[in-house]
Amino acid sequence: MVVGRWADIVTFEPNIITIIEAKLEPSPKAVGQLQLYGTMFKQSPRFAQYAAAQVNLVLLTSRVDTHVQELCESVGVKYEVFRPEWIVFWERQRFRI
Repeated sequence: MVVGRWADIVTFEPNIITIIEAKLEPSPKAVGQLQLYGTMFKQSPRFAQYAAAQVNLVLLTSRVDTHVQELCESVGVKYEVFRPEWIVFWERQRFRI
């Protein structure tokens, strides 16, 4: 298995960079991933032109997990929930509901 350090989504606006990590299930590990991606982004010569830009970190997930949400808030990571229609089907399969 190949392991890479790549964020799921990076958006570029004139003065704001947003790094998004998407997880079907909320995970505290994703918070650490985002923090690492934020650090790596600022150190990368490839993105030196964005050195003055604000970098926002976002955990995108399918449901609320209050512990992970509180962890995100404590370290400045935004916690977003996105539930497309297929998530209900996936949850039934995953959790055998």
